Amino acid sequence: MKRILIIVTAMILMTSAVGNTRPGQKQKAKKLVNKKNETRTGQKKNYVKREITLEKALKMAMKRDIDYKNASLDVEISLMKILQAEAGRWPSLNFTVTGTGMYNSAGLSGVDTWLNDDYFTIIGSGELSLTLPLYTGGKLTHSIYMAKDELRIKKLTLEKVKKALKLKVKNTFYGYMIAKEQYRVARDSYRLNLSNYAISRRNFLRGLKPEIEVLQIQVSLEQARSSMLTAETNLKKVKNDLEDLIGPVVNEKGTVIKGSLETEFLKIPKETAIDLAYKSNDDIAITEMGYSIAKHNRVIAASNRLPSINFFANSSVTHISDTQITYYNIMGTNVPGGTSRAGSKINWQISFGIQILFPISEMLYPKSINATKAQISQYDYEIKKTANLVKQIKDQIRLQIVNHYNNLKVLKKQIEMYKRLIKVARRNLALANIRYRSGNMDYLTMRNIENQYLNVALQLNTYLYNYILIKTQVLHLIGKTD
Repeated sequence: MKRILIIVTAMILMTSAVGNTRPGQKQKAKKLVNKKNETRTGQKKNYVKREITLEKALKMAMKRDIDYKNASLDVEISLMKILQAEAGRWPSLNFTVTGTGMYNSAGLSGVDTWLNDDYFTIIGSGELSLTLPLYTGGKLTHSIYMAKDELRIKKLTLEKVKKALKLKVKNTFYGYMIAKEQYRVARDSYRLNLSNYAISRRNFLRGLKPEIEVLQIQVSLEQARSSMLTAETNLKKVKNDLEDLIGPVVNEKGTVIKGSLETEFLKIPKETAIDLAYKSNDDIAITEMGYSIAKHNRVIAASNRLPSINFFANSSVTHISDTQITYYNIMGTNVPGGTSRAGSKINWQISFGIQILFPISEMLYPKSINATKAQISQYDYEIKKTANLVKQIKDQIRLQIVNHYNNLKVLKKQIEMYKRLIKVARRNLALANIRYRSGNMDYLTMRNIENQYLNVALQLNTYLYNYILIKTQVLHLIGKTD
């Protein structure tokens, strides 16, 4: 008999919960049913379902990010600079063509039958010259080395930008996951309060519950609604941040962002992580490249005081053609008597030798000597400064990893503890809900148990999120970004 009464009571409570829903909720339910019926009748959806995982988000971000594109272009520019620097070691070949015309008039001779012989000369020449640098004091060689080091720096900078972009996308992606999870917890709390409000209101109308309990549940319902709206607003904000990174596809209909806050605990030993960070850190590598460039610049500055030696070779061909014009004086009039080719010759000449250029001002003039010494000293100081910077970066990396590992150790214990607590809190909430609906528990006790579950769930999500962020930062430091 008792079992029958319990079953009947449960059925009455379920029907009362359904029957006391608000009119607005009924309209929403009808809209959902109509949408399902429309899809069943064969109408096509106006969107395509797509999933965005963390891997896809990373690829999409690299296609859109301006800094990454600019860093890639800087690499191409450095490649062109290497070609320009290497061109200096090859011989330079020049070809010159020259044409000249000259007119020579001797004037009147005073003889009646003979007036003048004029000459018109055309000179055409072509010259092929070759110059090959033999010794530049190290300037040319170290210019090439410096261009190659700059290329390495641009590649390291590109890798650094890529890692920073990945870290930013991961943090935003996991931020969306935590916001989504917090919204789910707030939404479940609102639904539970809505159901309890319907039951308490039904029981109040039947005279089974006092009005004060209905008012208490109504206050809790509005608080749960406010928390849900806050969580929903935060979710939209993080979603917009993700849209800025990977594109408007995030907010399109049919897009599903797939991910989880569950993660494995970091198993890499602390000292191993520090060694890996030293080897893979882009800032250290870029700074060491700066050390190499400073050394090259020092050699180039010192080469300004040294002579340069070049090999040169010239080959020229000259063609000279003379034309004679004869005039006669006939009865006081100058009459051309005709033209004749006076002569033509071709000259071919080859010359070669060694050219030595001495920078006299750099070797003898005091101000130039002091300027060169100051430039060399400048690069010496930069070399020392670079070594100090490398040490400073290593100290910062070690401190960051030590702090991260200490935080991960604490978070790991908190996550393990709260995973046990969430199981207990979830079971207590389910039992309390059954007891409250059967009339064996007052609302305040039920509300306290619900708040305990919400606090545990939210805190567990926060711990998981913080652990993932710090773990991602450690993996970023040691170069494991994939």
